[in-house]
Amino acid sequence: MNDKTRRRMRTAIVAGVITGGSIAAAVPAVAATTTPTCKGTDLTVSLGRVDSGAGQRYSTLDFATLGKKTCVLRNDLTSLAFLTSGPEGGAQSVPVTVTRASGSTKESVVLKPGTVGHLDLHWSIVDTPTVPDSLTFSLPNSGGLGAASWHAAVGPDHHLDLGHLHS
Repeated sequence: MNDKTRRRMRTAIVAGVITGGSIAAAVPAVAATTTPTCKGTDLTVSLGRVDSGAGQRYSTLDFATLGKKTCVLRNDLTSLAFLTSGPEGGAQSVPVTVTRASGSTKESVVLKPGTVGHLDLHWSIVDTPTVPDSLTFSLPNSGGLGAASWHAAVGPDHHLDLGHLHS
């Protein structure tokens, strides 16, 4: 912890004591400002175990940091697309239609080395399902892209329900 951070913490604690505020609430706010937002290059992303029932599929996207980095992951993925093998061997990008759980875009988790963040997923497979090779996405405000290998069938509508982010 550098001197500037220590001064901020002392100021927050003193301000909390003088005003009768919560000291515990003052300290995490300082710590949160020093933890960088996760970038695609900071993370490994994988599709969790897929559970199924009656044409429905449930899984998680699992996020872990590389090396000894700590970063904040927010539930604000955009530009989701499935990559599939094209007829001549090249990759073909198929946009994903997304529905988000209410309030989920305000969620975030701090990923420390050895911890994993999980984003709940739901989708259905009806009619003629396909199995994409990977799921790609953008991490807004981080300047990074991410991708996860995909090993599960999806319906022809390429629709995913993005649920809650948790650790």
